[in-house]
Formats: sequence, structure tokens, C-alpha cells
Amino acid sequence: MRTRTDGKDGGGAAKKNLKYTVYDLIREDNKLEREEKAAERREKFEERRREREKEREDRHKEKEEDRTEREAARDHQLELAKLENKKYAMMLKLAMLNKSGGGSTV
Repeated sequence: MRTRTDGKDGGGAAKKNLKYTVYDLIREDNKLEREEKAAERREKFEERRREREKEREDRHKEKEEDRTEREAARDHQLELAKLENKKYAMMLKLAMLNKSGGGSTV
């Protein structure tokens, strides 16, 4: 912090009597205000960064869940297709047996 000396004594003793001027107090107050505002800006910036990071993680999690759901649906469709293929294979065998006359009509 800057101070002014009382110059009445010629300088030697004046250095011991340091006095704050109004300008020094204003300067110090302004400096403190700037530091507080800078700290607030840093906190807000950090908070926004954390929010963006959380949103990004949420989007990533949603995409992962969607991908898992799509894979499950795809697996289910594949299983249904296999069952349908078995059904048609059985119907074909039954038709072949009926055509040759060796099977019963059920």
C-alpha cells in the first residue's frame, strides 16, 4: 500500500510518520473491488464450465442409453425373425409331408 510522508521535517523523521491519503484509500478500495469482481467472474466461469460439463456427460449418458435400447431392439427383432423362419420351415415340412401323403392333416 502506498503512503505519503509528511514532508515538514525534511525527510528523515518524515519516513516514520507515514500517512494515508484519500487517494491511497480510494486506490486500495478500487483494487479490492477489482479483485472481488475478478474472483466472482472466475467463480461464475467455473460454475458455467461445470454446468456445461454436466450437460455434456448427461448427453453422453443419454446417447449410451439410446444405443443400448437400439441394440436390445435389434436383438429382439433378430430373435423374432429366427422364430418366424423356424415357423415357415415347419410349415414347409408339413406341406411336403401332406403332398407325399405320409402325414396327417392337423
